Amino acid sequence: MTDPGKSAMGGTSWLKYGCFGCLGLVGLVILIAMGLAGVALVQVRSEQVADRVLTPDLPVTAVAPTADGTEPVEAPGSDLPPAAGAPAVLEGVGTVVLELSEAEFEVVPGKPGERLHVEATYDANSYVLEETLETGEGPSWTYGVNFRRARGSGLLAALKELLGGTKPKVRVVLPVDLPLTLEARTSRGAMWMELGGLWLQTADLEFSQGGFELQVSEPLHGPMERFTINGSMGGFTASRLGNASPRRLEVDFGMGGMVLDLRGRWVADSDISITTSMGGSIVRLPKDVIIEGLDVDGPRGQPTDELRPPILRFSTSSSMGNLEFR
Repeated sequence: MTDPGKSAMGGTSWLKYGCFGCLGLVGLVILIAMGLAGVALVQVRSEQVADRVLTPDLPVTAVAPTADGTEPVEAPGSDLPPAAGAPAVLEGVGTVVLELSEAEFEVVPGKPGERLHVEATYDANSYVLEETLETGEGPSWTYGVNFRRARGSGLLAALKELLGGTKPKVRVVLPVDLPLTLEARTSRGAMWMELGGLWLQTADLEFSQGGFELQVSEPLHGPMERFTINGSMGGFTASRLGNASPRRLEVDFGMGGMVLDLRGRWVADSDISITTSMGGSIVRLPKDVIIEGLDVDGPRGQPTDELRPPILRFSTSSSMGNLEFR
């Protein structure tokens, strides 16, 4: 037979050793945290804060004569807008490519005549800011900006900021006077983007593991040809996309919450594809348009003999989440 006294003593011993083990584990975690905090503090004190402004020397863009006989003029790489009131059409389109991660980012339109430029503040010991400019024989060009962490972990970077380190920030100012295509890929950061007033032909936006807020607060120079948005693992809010009036809008979003506002001034028909998964999404619909492909309540635009409202043709797909139209 088992001795009840020995059994009780054995249980007490295991409990005692188990508690010691838990305390040891907690102590180890505390030591690691203190070590990381110490390393972060050392890095804060040795920061090399960089305040940089990048202003690419864009090629002169030729302006083609228009049907009414307007003479060609030149629009230097965003230094000056085309002649006021001239209905000229620019030959060639500039492309801006943004590769951004692990910081706060802002993309905004400049003032009329303001050049394309980038403003950045960051610790040069931990982050890298690079630019590229490619030009061909014609007036078209491609300008790229790459910002990323080159040293240390994300946890260490967060500790540095908590201990008073420099929070990396990048601001991109886009010219409103030149036709552009925009490609932006962001990850593990926060992005705020305003596109209102730009001369934007197409835009392809991708983001993951962070927050993204997009606004088109005023109409563009004209309707966009294509607008694609792909996002995952974060929160996404878009406001007044109707002001961009894309002829083709594709939104693919998963693993997070999304608010997609399609209101604004639509001036062209649009094919709209919305795909969501693993999250909740709300789509705000505009008025004064004809909506096809959705079963929506309430009055919408109706065709007339004099003027037909723009037609928005929807195709949607949602899995493991909720897609709501309002």
